Amino acid sequence: MKKQITMIVAIAATCAVFAAGSTKTQDFKNLSEEDKQALFEKRTGGLVRHEAEGPKIVVVDGRKMPGKVLKYFEQENIEAHGTRPGLPVKTYAEPIESDAITAALATLDKEKGAMAIIIYNGGAKAPGVTACPEDRVGAINADRYYNKEFLLLKEVWRIIGFIGGVGYSQYSSDPMQLVFSTEDLQEVEGTALLPMSLNALKKFNTKFGIKPAYSMPYIAACRQGWAPQPTNDIQRAIWDKVHQIPDKPITIEYDPKIDK
Repeated sequence: MKKQITMIVAIAATCAVFAAGSTKTQDFKNLSEEDKQALFEKRTGGLVRHEAEGPKIVVVDGRKMPGKVLKYFEQENIEAHGTRPGLPVKTYAEPIESDAITAALATLDKEKGAMAIIIYNGGAKAPGVTACPEDRVGAINADRYYNKEFLLLKEVWRIIGFIGGVGYSQYSSDPMQLVFSTEDLQEVEGTALLPMSLNALKKFNTKFGIKPAYSMPYIAACRQGWAPQPTNDIQRAIWDKVHQIPDKPITIEYDPKIDK
C-alpha cells in the first residue's frame, strides 16, 4: 500500500513538473517579438560583434569620377543576408596611372592584402571583367557597365567568388551566375554572395589567414575572453559574474583510502 502511495505521489510530481515546463514554453511562445528580444538580452546581454581579422580584400575605385560602389560594398559586407559575414575589407578611391591589372598587383603588394580589385574606365574595347585567381587580382571596366554602381557591385562580388574558388550558384539571387552580357548581369537578382557561396569561400579564407567577423551572446564572449567593456547594467552583471570564476579549475587530489 505504501509503495502504491509513493508511486502515485511520484507520478503526480512528475506531471506537475512537465505541466510547469509546458506552461513556461507556452508563455514564451505567446510573447511579442519585442518581449522575446528583451528576454534574450536580459539572459545573455544581447549580441556583440567580433571584428574580422587577417589580410584584407582591397577594392579601389580608380575611375576619373568615383561613384558609390565602394559604399554599397562596405554596407553589404556587413549586412548581407542577415548573417553579417564581415570579410576584412579596405576600400578607397585613387586614380590609377597604369593598366588596371598592373595597378591591382601593385595595390596587393602595397596593402599586403588577400586580393585586390581595381574599378577603372577602360573604354569600350577593354574586357568588362578580368579575374586572375593565381595572382589574386581582378579588374572591372566600368565603361562596359555604363558606370552603373549596382552592376559594378555585382561584379566586385563575382570577382571575389572567382578568385576565392566559389563555383556558380544554383540560386538566382546569388551573383555567381552564368553571365554573357550586361543584360544578363542586370537580370541577376542579388548583389552579394549568399551563404552557400560564402561557405565555399572558407577554404580561401583559411589559406590566407582570414577570420570573418561574427556575433555571439555577450555572456559567451565573456567566457571566451574577448567581450568588450559592458555598456549597461545587464552586461555589467554578466561581466562581474563571469570574471569571478577562477582561471584555473579546482582540482581534488586522489585519496586511495576512499576505495578501501
